Formats: sequence, C-alpha cells, structure tokens
Amino acid sequence: MKSLFRFFLLTLTVFFLTAPTGNASPVDSVDSSYDFHNIKNVMIYDIVLSDDTERTESEAASLQQNYHMQAEKLLEIPSINKERLNRKISLAIGKDLDVIEKTNPEEYAELVRQNMRAAVDIYVNAELASYTIGTYTIPAHTEWKTVTDYDTYKDKDGHTHTVTRQRTVPVYVPEQSGPYTHVKIRFTSYDAKTGKVIFTREELREENDSRNCLETYNKIVRSYFRDLRKKIK
Repeated sequence: MKSLFRFFLLTLTVFFLTAPTGNASPVDSVDSSYDFHNIKNVMIYDIVLSDDTERTESEAASLQQNYHMQAEKLLEIPSINKERLNRKISLAIGKDLDVIEKTNPEEYAELVRQNMRAAVDIYVNAELASYTIGTYTIPAHTEWKTVTDYDTYKDKDGHTHTVTRQRTVPVYVPEQSGPYTHVKIRFTSYDAKTGKVIFTREELREENDSRNCLETYNKIVRSYFRDLRKKIK
C-alpha cells in the first residue's frame, strides 16, 4: 500500500509539471508617483506581432482590429491611432508627417517625440511575444477511489441485515492528452510629455482544452486596458 501511495504522489507531480496551468500570470510595474487621473486621451500604436507564428495578412489584420477595438472600448476616453496622430502633428507644425515618415524615418521619429505631448497625454505600445497551440499530456497513473462494500447476513430468526464498509482501492488511469493555447503579450504605457514609463505588464495565459488562440489573446488585451482604465478613473 505504501509503494502504491508513493507512486500516486509521483504521478501527480509529473502531471503538474507536464500539463499547462490554465491560469493567467500577469507581471506588472506601475509608477506609483504618476497621477493617472490627469489622463484625458491616449495614443494606441498597433501591436507588434513579433512571435514566430506564420499568419496571413487577414489574420494579422484581425489581431490588430481586435486589439484596437477592445482598447478603445474599455478605456472610455478619446483615443487616436498612428494615422490620426500624424494628421494632428502635421497640422500643428505645418509639415506632412506621412511623407517624412517614408523619406526620412529618423526625422519622423524625432518630430513625433517632440510633438506627441501636444496630441495626447499618454501612448501605449504592445508586443505579441507568443501565440501558439500546444498539446499537453497527462501520463498514465494510479488514482485512489473509495468504494463501498455491502455484506448481508441472516440472524438466527431469519431476519436479513446489511453491513456496509468502505475501503480505498487503486484505479488505473490511462494516458490522456489535449490541446492548449499559449499566448504572451507585453504592454508599456508612456507619459507623452516626458516619455517616462508609467505602467507595464507582461502576461502569459495558458488555457487547457482550447484551440482558440484569438480568444485567449482577447482576454489578455481586455485585462490590461480594463486595469489601465481603473487607474485613470
């Protein structure tokens, strides 16, 4: 019995090392001295798709669309994208940033840096670091199950009686496997006036028995912008 119990503990350990957790693990860094309540508008850059996943233009566009749609909805403050930022700064300085971006990227970056503060209060960058579907395996193992035995007998007067007793028995469980999603995103929010980092997050989320990476991706995006909104309120 002791050897069976030790085997059970061992297989449980292997299971937890092999199977994904099914949980999110956000790691945050927040500038506690920054006054988020002063934020009135935000610039949201496209998310950088730096993972190794091969995807079509349509799939990449879907990720961008989902990212911007949820960010704008959850923040509940005016937001602009890169196109609108270029237009705003171009009008303010009398130069066409769309043209400058194509002909002189270094000058474009400097003009944006100098004039970002006139367009928005903060800006947000994000990077998709991992976006995969994997397979987890639970090794074959033994589990313990409680069973009840019923013993009947007749007394000397012919009456039937039942005695119950419980015992624990080992049950063999064969190897099992299934899909899981693995998505990691890094977010960084900056103060537009100083360029100082005010709120970062890296979140890895793994979900068992799922092949829907987009839904896992959306959950991470919603989580960050919902928490950023709570700081602004």
